[in-house]
Amino acid sequence: SLFGGGGGGGGGGRSSTPLLIFVVIAVAAWAATGFYTVQPGSKGVVQRFGAYHQTVPNGWGWRFPWPIEQVTKVDTQGVKSTSYKSRVLTAEPNMVEIDVAVQYRVRQAEDFLFKVREPTQTLGEVSESAIREVVGRNTQDVILESGRPKIAADTQDIMQRTLDQYGAGIEVVKVNIIDVQVPEPVQQAQRDSVKAQADKERVIKEAEAYRN
Repeated sequence: SLFGGGGGGGGGGRSSTPLLIFVVIAVAAWAATGFYTVQPGSKGVVQRFGAYHQTVPNGWGWRFPWPIEQVTKVDTQGVKSTSYKSRVLTAEPNMVEIDVAVQYRVRQAEDFLFKVREPTQTLGEVSESAIREVVGRNTQDVILESGRPKIAADTQDIMQRTLDQYGAGIEVVKVNIIDVQVPEPVQQAQRDSVKAQADKERVIKEAEAYRN
């Protein structure tokens, strides 16, 4: 009788036909919202009722429409960058202001989304921690002159190991030391310190010459 056939008695069967058509159209429209496209260089992370279900490659696909499943698209090929300035202590200890740029990309889309609460913020914190550790093992002269490539490489190595331990799903592509300077508020103090050290060495040599 739903399809308007006989045996329904009177016109009741025919009156149900518009409702059935409406339901079919509504279901078809709901199902059509499940189609999605993941662009090249990206991956789609499918969640079912909010929980991680699977990671799908780029291309066309279909998933159960909302509210059953949803797809989050994550760029896994593009290289992103972040930079910051930080004041850190060297091995002497002296204070330097270091300008660092970090290039990174997403290696595991599902880990990037779910393993840490704020992955980009975590990246920044890990980067600052690593640069403090590396700079703290080197002298100011090394940092200001020839040691920048090694400092950048050591920082990248520490960052990657830490991020892997967190399961952050991030690959550190490159760490660049853009600039290193003595902070302006302490420049005069450090000049005085260098001058005092030079005076000390001069007086020692004069004393040794007098003794000889």
